[in-house]
Amino acid sequence: MPSLSVYDLENISAIAAGYHGYRPLSYDTWLEIRDPVRYAELRPCLELQELANFLAARPEFIDYWLRYSTDGGNAGGWYFTEKDGLFVVGRINPPREDAFSDRPLAAAHYIVRALDAVNSPQVDDPHSEFNSG
Repeated sequence: MPSLSVYDLENISAIAAGYHGYRPLSYDTWLEIRDPVRYAELRPCLELQELANFLAARPEFIDYWLRYSTDGGNAGGWYFTEKDGLFVVGRINPPREDAFSDRPLAAAHYIVRALDAVNSPQVDDPHSEFNSG
């Protein structure tokens, strides 16, 4: 599978930067932000570890996603938080929490799960690398 460019990884990672703490992004706003990034088109080439490596080098993007989630944003029902020294990616309904010691990896899981949920609310393949803890 071909890798994404740094430009594409940056654009995907920066989606939460459009949120400024005023209100959670609505479904329509997510689509408006996500579509110019071409997430649906790029998704088949997106590798979880590649995104995590990019985020490790650019931790400010992780901060955007944590701030978005902490301020009440939960795209597709997913949330991202820090709890007891671990980074937790969870879903409200049906309930699920996966804990990670690796902050960039947790952020990569959250970004993909949240954007997949907005892209296709039916995406929840338990066998997908993106839905495993």
